[in-house]
Amino acid sequence: MRITVLLLFLFLSTSAVCQEQFSVWSSVNLQKKISKKTYASGSFNTRFSDNVSYLKLYFAEIGLGVKPIKNLDVSVYYRNIHRKKDSFSSFITRHRFYGDASYGIKAGDFKIVNRLRYQHQFKDNGIENEFLNSYIREKIGINYSINKKLKPGLSADFFYNIQDKSVDQVRPKISISYKPQKRHEIELGFQKDIGLSGQGSSGPIALVDYTFSF
Repeated sequence: MRITVLLLFLFLSTSAVCQEQFSVWSSVNLQKKISKKTYASGSFNTRFSDNVSYLKLYFAEIGLGVKPIKNLDVSVYYRNIHRKKDSFSSFITRHRFYGDASYGIKAGDFKIVNRLRYQHQFKDNGIENEFLNSYIREKIGINYSINKKLKPGLSADFFYNIQDKSVDQVRPKISISYKPQKRHEIELGFQKDIGLSGQGSSGPIALVDYTFSF
């Protein structure tokens, strides 16, 4: 019953914007435990836009993480991005470096997570790297453990543009993760990019993620 209510909530959360063009973002993630406190990770991601009519962006990333104390996770990543402006354009390469610091607190079946990210991005024009932007992003989320396998969650990611000194985007998200086995996890959800400071907003974005841990 609770799962049915959750799925209904997921549907209703996007029905108001269903007339807008929607996108589908997917990812395949690998996470390797190196020691009790350290791990390595990698992923491949695709993003289809304009009612899934074309591939707008794809990227691969690698990272290293450490858990220095209980509930704290610190990690650094490099992302190689290939992005189109529209369906008629060619892919342009971008390089992103970012670091995360996440802290989680459990309260019964609930878990609250606060993640702080600094990201720095460049565009590769074939001759030299051109600086694009830097952001500080704070993501606040909460999830609930229905059982050991099912966890619905809500979050909001705030984008602070360092150059403009303003929050120019917020990304609300609703999702549910399913862990059929210890090493496998699937997450489904919806999110929306809401532009602030005069920037445009996206239509609904469907999320499909798979993670394998070993």
